[in-house]
Amino acid sequence: MDCPRCGVPNLPGLPSCVDCGQDLQARPQAPARFVPEVAVANPLREQRARPQRPRPGLVASGLEHVGRLRHLPWQAFAQGSVGVVTGSVPGLLPVLRREWGAAALQLGLFLGAVAAVLLLGGGLLGLASHSWVVACGWSFSPASECQRRMNVPQPFRTVTAFWLVLPPTLILALALPIALAPLVDPVFHYGMAQSLLPPGDYVVDDDAMDTLVVGELVLLDRSDVAEREQRFRQLVGGEDEPWSEDRVGQGLARYREWLAQFAVFPVVVVALEGQRLGWRAGALTVDGVPSDATPVHTWPLEPLASDLRDVDVPLEQVAVWDWVPFPEGQQLHVVLVPRERLLGRITKREQGQDEPERVPWPPADPQVLEVL
Repeated sequence: MDCPRCGVPNLPGLPSCVDCGQDLQARPQAPARFVPEVAVANPLREQRARPQRPRPGLVASGLEHVGRLRHLPWQAFAQGSVGVVTGSVPGLLPVLRREWGAAALQLGLFLGAVAAVLLLGGGLLGLASHSWVVACGWSFSPASECQRRMNVPQPFRTVTAFWLVLPPTLILALALPIALAPLVDPVFHYGMAQSLLPPGDYVVDDDAMDTLVVGELVLLDRSDVAEREQRFRQLVGGEDEPWSEDRVGQGLARYREWLAQFAVFPVVVVALEGQRLGWRAGALTVDGVPSDATPVHTWPLEPLASDLRDVDVPLEQVAVWDWVPFPEGQQLHVVLVPRERLLGRITKREQGQDEPERVPWPPADPQVLEVL
């Protein structure tokens, strides 16, 4: 084997080199290194100092952890609220910024919603009944301005804008019908059995009620509960066999339930002020002539009460066929009611018509007249 120091070959088994005396059994030493060792470093992992940011306010710093838990940027709510207020007029801010496309989109959604409910819903009535469509079309403008002012990433910006715009949208949807109520004709939803008036939605017209004539179909307000209960007791007390107190109490309880359920009722004018009521040969007469006023319902007609026979209708009152549950549940009686209780004439708006027309009475439909 060769000596590791001098390189002279030696016979195997010799303990030391024959030339330099190097111990052949010793472990060779590592050669000296003249290149210095350095630590490996990655410049991409270098920890740099973060830029200093302004310290948030007391409220923002206190709610910062809540925002992270709820995924809502609480610190951007103030700017988003300002955007909701400034964007309440659709298309105004985009026009001031000369962003014509955004202005056209905001105005188009809002005006398109208004036009749709006006055309499909029947004028102001559709605008009041479909106010949520108008509110949704309006909400795009404040929502877009709200997102524009908030400097937060998505989807937090959209979520925050949704919650900020939701309250004013609901307020608009609820306030619009209230604001339009004085301008909208009241609608009467009707549907009863044994009635000559077909079920449907009718418009109550209270114009020119001073020109009311006999035979017209009007809507009666029956909220005068105390007067009706007194009249019910008079009719009961006028019987040959007066009712017991228990029976009168049961009848009044049932009458109150019907008055609460049917607060308004369609009736036909029988006589006007100054005309005389009478009962001849089992039929109602007005000024001595048999009455041709056709009641709305086909229920039995009770004879004219004794205290109304040969009596002139007082001023500011009219006589109508009204529903009074005596002696049975479905009975029609002639009663005197104040003119102020007549809400208006019953009219109907057919499809494609702008103005409602009066419901002809008595009806001329052969199918309706079959029940007479």
